[in-house]
Amino acid sequence: MSSTQSTKLLRAAPYFPVTDVERSMNFYDQVLGFRCEYSAGVPLQFAICSRDGLPVMLRSFTADAPAFITPANAFPCDGAKLG
Repeated sequence: MSSTQSTKLLRAAPYFPVTDVERSMNFYDQVLGFRCEYSAGVPLQFAICSRDGLPVMLRSFTADAPAFITPANAFPCDGAKLG
């Protein structure tokens, strides 16, 4: 068995491109009951919010400067880099 087959994945983190990180973060907090764990930028460009152990990442994008979009990030239990 290869090392990637023996690595157990613990969770996935969806990555959502949004036009207004602060507004989106407030929606996740006030309406959906998430808690902001991390935010960066002035004005906000990125945030991680979580609820019940599920993190979601919010990243600012515009038509002029699109965000790097990835459907999800995976977190292996041992911190190994997935290849």
